[in-house]
Amino acid sequence: MADLTRIPALAQQWMDAWIAQDRAALEPFMAPDYALVGAAFAGQAMERATWLEVAIGGYVAQSCTFADPLVREISAGPPRVAAMDAVWTQVAQRGEHDLSGRYWISDLWREGGPHGWQVVLRSSAALDAMAASKQAFAER
Repeated sequence: MADLTRIPALAQQWMDAWIAQDRAALEPFMAPDYALVGAAFAGQAMERATWLEVAIGGYVAQSCTFADPLVREISAGPPRVAAMDAVWTQVAQRGEHDLSGRYWISDLWREGGPHGWQVVLRSSAALDAMAASKQAFAER
């Protein structure tokens, strides 16, 4: 049975493989049915193949870190499913667009795969834009 406490380290290893632009290292972390959903493209999902295409070559990061991860079991399975929520800070760009900043991420991890867990879903929202929006509305 895979240990839940390993999930934050696996998430960092996954992102380290992205920073290294190492597709062979990235793929084992991702379930075949992986998808990314985010506030930037609400109502849509970026499927695994598209995410890999974007992540390798087009979306380049210099650093990525997680702060205050919270992991909890969602289903005892089988297979077990766990959620990890954290603040994710990245220095990254896609083409001419600077995507550096802080993001709230929620990952769903399913037990299985070569690392013991695979990420099935990532949901993200930019926190810095939310903070600016919150401040703007507070100053009415």
